Amino acid sequence: MDFQAHFETSITIRVDRERNRVHSEIIVSLLQFGYRR
Repeated sequence: MDFQAHFETSITIRVDRERNRVHSEIIVSLLQFGYRR
């Protein structure tokens, strides 16, 4: 695997991980908001 492809793959994985983390935080705060009502 050449370096460029490896670099792009690792960036994509990192972005996906960030997006998943943000989604979980949003879901958690929505759940907490729903429980509070």
